[in-house]
Amino acid sequence: MNVPTGAGTTSRPRRHNISLPAQPHIVFSTKNREPLIDRELKERLDAYMGGLIRERKGALLSAGGTPDHVHLLVSMGREWAVANLVRDVKSSSSGWVHDSQPPSAVLEPRRGGRQ
Repeated sequence: MNVPTGAGTTSRPRRHNISLPAQPHIVFSTKNREPLIDRELKERLDAYMGGLIRERKGALLSAGGTPDHVHLLVSMGREWAVANLVRDVKSSSSGWVHDSQPPSAVLEPRRGGRQ
């Protein structure tokens, strides 16, 4: 859209570069959506993932879920792309679960829609 400026000239409207912090909603599910996340694991997993997010200059605003998946609402700094944060948190938390839980308790990222 051009804005008239008088004397037959036009100029483009000004665009402002405004960068707002991202607050993605991240969902991970267990392998084959098996109900493997009990209350004790959930508390420890939330604390672990919250620490990973803080290390990346973000904040875990809310954590929830059920025995077969985890929901995270995250506030991110501008230094990280959402995809990179998700990759790092998923990879690190999955490794942590493998090291501290039975082999069947594996987290997998959700790929949009119901699976």
